[in-house]
Amino acid sequence: MIELLIEDNRGNVISHQLGEGRHTLGKSPESDIVLMDSYASRYHADIVVAKKAVFIVDAKSKNGMRYKKSITRKTLKLENGDSFYIGKLTLTIRKPKFQLYIKDGRKFDDNRVCVDLSDINSTNIEETVSRLLHC
Repeated sequence: MIELLIEDNRGNVISHQLGEGRHTLGKSPESDIVLMDSYASRYHADIVVAKKAVFIVDAKSKNGMRYKKSITRKTLKLENGDSFYIGKLTLTIRKPKFQLYIKDGRKFDDNRVCVDLSDINSTNIEETVSRLLHC
């Protein structure tokens, strides 16, 4: 699973969680992810999420994509944190950050302990939560 962040020129950000498979991007309402930009084609590109890699594939769009300051219509392999641009939109790929917020039950206040689950090696979420609650 990856997270796709789409930021417009006003700083508004929309986040999409994408599982394995092909996800279409475009202006068309039939797209999996609708791009609200006048430079986006109806069917602009695909994001392909594989087990160990993420690719962006241009769908013969009119304006292409910008990646590292160059306009391209090629298939690109994206790494965690990579950004590309469609029109005025900035699209960023990243691994999702799963966090667990635990409220301290001993005191009645709004202090929260934030635990990054990516640092925990347990595959059993119930065991992990139990361990965190009993520390």
